[in-house]
Amino acid sequence: MTPLLYRCAALLLTTALVPGAPQSAREQDLKAVYLYNLAKYVDWPESVASQPVIIIGVYGKDGFAATLAETVRGHTAQDRPITVRNVVSPDAAAACHIVFIGASCARCWRPSTGVRSSLSANRKSSVPPGA
Repeated sequence: MTPLLYRCAALLLTTALVPGAPQSAREQDLKAVYLYNLAKYVDWPESVASQPVIIIGVYGKDGFAATLAETVRGHTAQDRPITVRNVVSPDAAAACHIVFIGASCARCWRPSTGVRSSLSANRKSSVPPGA
């Protein structure tokens, strides 16, 4: 996937909600399904495609990780299981293949120099270029 497609994928998650406003359960469910489907269809680089599991990290404090974990439980993407992790810092995201950046943390996200093959997705397009 090219950098432009990564940004387009992130923009698809943009909503009309005010940042910091609580999300409805339906909105969180839709985002979880979107991320699951994204994991199924990304053309991963060989360094990621050869790994036995796809790791989706969630950076934020809105409880989305639990919704996402429930959505992907028992499912696979490209014949690999999916694991959801809470990410507490950009450095911790280095082990993730997809990182969802919640609205509560979008402004404080500063990508780690160690994150090379992660796909980042957020509610707003406020993630710095190169993230």
